[in-house]
Amino acid sequence: MKIAFFNSHVLWPSHYETELEIIHAYLENGHDVIQLYCNNQLPGCDQNPFFVPSVCALCQRIRKEGKGIIGGHFKSQNLPEPTPNQKRIVAEIPSQFNSIKELQAVKVENFDLGFSVVSSLISFTRNPRPLPRDFQPAISAFMTSAAGLYFAFCNWLETNQPDIVFLFNGRLAHTRAIMRACQKKGIRFIIHERGANKDKYALFENNSPHDLKFVQSEILRTWNAAEPNLREEEGKRFYELTSSGQEIGWFSFTKDQKNVLPESWENQHYNVVIFSSSEDEFASLSEEWHNHIYPSQIEGIKKITQDLLPEKEIHLYLRVHPNLKKVENDEKRALYALHSPNLTLIKAESEISSYKLLKEASLVLTFGSTMGIEAVYQGKPSVLAGRSLYSELGATYNANSHDDVVSFIKSRPKALSKTGALVYGFYNKTFGIDFQIYKADSLEKGSINGRYLNREKVQKDRFIDWMFTFNLLKPISDRFYAYLKTRRIKRFTSQ
Repeated sequence: MKIAFFNSHVLWPSHYETELEIIHAYLENGHDVIQLYCNNQLPGCDQNPFFVPSVCALCQRIRKEGKGIIGGHFKSQNLPEPTPNQKRIVAEIPSQFNSIKELQAVKVENFDLGFSVVSSLISFTRNPRPLPRDFQPAISAFMTSAAGLYFAFCNWLETNQPDIVFLFNGRLAHTRAIMRACQKKGIRFIIHERGANKDKYALFENNSPHDLKFVQSEILRTWNAAEPNLREEEGKRFYELTSSGQEIGWFSFTKDQKNVLPESWENQHYNVVIFSSSEDEFASLSEEWHNHIYPSQIEGIKKITQDLLPEKEIHLYLRVHPNLKKVENDEKRALYALHSPNLTLIKAESEISSYKLLKEASLVLTFGSTMGIEAVYQGKPSVLAGRSLYSELGATYNANSHDDVVSFIKSRPKALSKTGALVYGFYNKTFGIDFQIYKADSLEKGSINGRYLNREKVQKDRFIDWMFTFNLLKPISDRFYAYLKTRRIKRFTSQ
């Protein structure tokens, strides 16, 4: 078979190693492998959104290093270019926008270009609602390169007809371009991503790992195919590990918290704990992930708090997601600005235990946070006011309107069956494939074939370093970087 790999996120730990792991497996089985990579061609990418040439150089060095580690017995090819007519189409795509919604509306054939660019923009700003005017140069670079890449890859697929194309993630600007090109040309594609833990990776064939309905079906399929006693034990184990601060699939944001409640906590109240979500990852996946009740969780919290003011026995506690601790953005500022007599705000930086809050809550309200399903496992009624992978497991009270949310809280419902929580926990504890030649030391570091990729920048000459430190070379470098970036944009737009 002819297997193609779109090489993209080399600087993001474990993802390039995952690509090398899969390449190695196909080479061992005698297949033809080709790796398509950016050879200083893109004017901006997720690893280098503001275009710093030294980052490109680092990426190229690590890509070559990785190829050498697994033997290098496969073909490599620069990213192809679009045809003159396709470049003309790319050149006509707008690059300035007044709103995120306007940007998300841009499409090229079957490629949801605007959604993909916003997804990348949100990822590197950590702001679910960035203002396009603040990032116009980066948006322009992403729009032209992702659209050009989509056309170029469609052409390459038509000419080369690979049996499978492998790519990472699929939600970001350049990787979604590859996914949509494969769908356009009817080519089988497989997306690789992190698995349930540092020792696993996951594969999603002809589907995105962010496809809501597909992953929901996978969660149920995995549960139904498993041995009953094993799946229940593994499902329980997932919640035992997360509540104890263990790092499973991602970093634990609760391990350093103290087992205490807010000083204002009163057991005689009906205490509703709201766990906010970190909206940036899901803010621009697709229309199916848009909250069907509120334009944002902040607007939702304001409205819920206001409508529950007359209910003197109900008190709300808002636990801001701890992963916003080191982030400064509009979302966090808006959350911290929330004030109401019936609301106690617990900041991201607070050492108050999220799990202590969970265990002592009368009811838990989320907009999709995994704490909503963890509440079910802890025997708490859980109200869901947004989209989530666990919404179809019969474990949560799913609201379809604001009135539903308020009604659920006022009615003080009983906790639902824990079975749905076990289904979700089992999937998240076990999904994926065990690495063979990659050995993870942690979520961020590991060796491939016994060797580590060196992602550290090469030390510059001390004199040059001194010149940059005092900005003596900055006027020259700024002009040079702008020149290089313009050349790269022209690669996708000039005929």
